Amino acid sequence: MPPIREVPEFHELLTLLAKKYRTRTAFAAALGMDPSRLSKALSGKGDVFDVVGCLRLARATGTNASVVLRAAGRDQTADLIEELYGSPRRMSVEDERFLTAAQRLAPEARRIFTALFERGAAPISDDVSTSRRERKRRVS
Repeated sequence: MPPIREVPEFHELLTLLAKKYRTRTAFAAALGMDPSRLSKALSGKGDVFDVVGCLRLARATGTNASVVLRAAGRDQTADLIEELYGSPRRMSVEDERFLTAAQRLAPEARRIFTALFERGAAPISDDVSTSRRERKRRVS
């Protein structure tokens, strides 16, 4: 298995997915992995996970197995899984960060966040006036 520093896609994904857990120890426990091994992996000094480790990472983080396997350079295994179960919806690392941030929101904040997205591209300022005169005119 190659060192993680030689597979930046996997290191970036692992670092992002680790943020779903409060501590590295909790993340390691969810992966069934020794915390020192996970710490090495997160620092870029460990090896890329084997197939079982990749599948545990996918299960523990709710990430599609094919996405994790491809990031780890295990394209043939990902191809086989996709043949059996279908292709995953593709999500960029940036989109994954965005989704992770949204999932961490408190329920009320998530409701507001969802409402903003459902509005689409309409500027928020359409409904809110900063002018006192404008607010009075709307009320009248």
